[in-house]
Amino acid sequence: SYPYAWFAQIVKSDPKLSAYNNKAGIYVQAAKDAVGVHEDEWQVSGNTGYYIYRKGSPYWCDGVGVPLNQNLGLARTMLKIYQVTGEAKYLDRVTKIAQHFKNNLTLNTDRYEWNYWWGYGLNGWTSSQQISTNTPSYGGYKKLEDFRHGAVDVDFAIMACQAGLVFSGDDIRLFANTLEKNLIRNDGGINEFVNGDSPDGLS
Repeated sequence: SYPYAWFAQIVKSDPKLSAYNNKAGIYVQAAKDAVGVHEDEWQVSGNTGYYIYRKGSPYWCDGVGVPLNQNLGLARTMLKIYQVTGEAKYLDRVTKIAQHFKNNLTLNTDRYEWNYWWGYGLNGWTSSQQISTNTPSYGGYKKLEDFRHGAVDVDFAIMACQAGLVFSGDDIRLFANTLEKNLIRNDGGINEFVNGDSPDGLS
């Protein structure tokens, strides 16, 4: 859905592309329809928001909040939809997801580090909590974010900063330090995780 919404935003922001307006309208509606499939999975907690895997759905961790990158991937789509349509619903959700992500970042001196998952996905759950139908109990996924999924995360943070939402230039500099000091190796390779660990880093 993101490329559709992005295309529409590019067209709508450039009068020289007006010949593509009809196609842009079709594409942004397709993006809205894709987001709408997950309407009943949207959750709000204070000034934050996130999506869950619908409880009872045929997925192993139904009922649990989706990993950060999946939340942020959908937020990229919704930000572009908002920039095309001006519909406040999408701005509200993007802002809440951005705050949710920022709340799950850890400041390590001069850089950000964060986990792949959060909440129950990170810490696990027990059968007595009745979180998931398909997996009654789970110990949690403790790994930090990897650079592949992290690229989606930081791309969203940059987009949010450019839109004046939650993230500032100072935040982006902290992400840049994560890239420079934790991910890029002196030998030209790339470490696997945002904290610099690299059981299978790429060279």
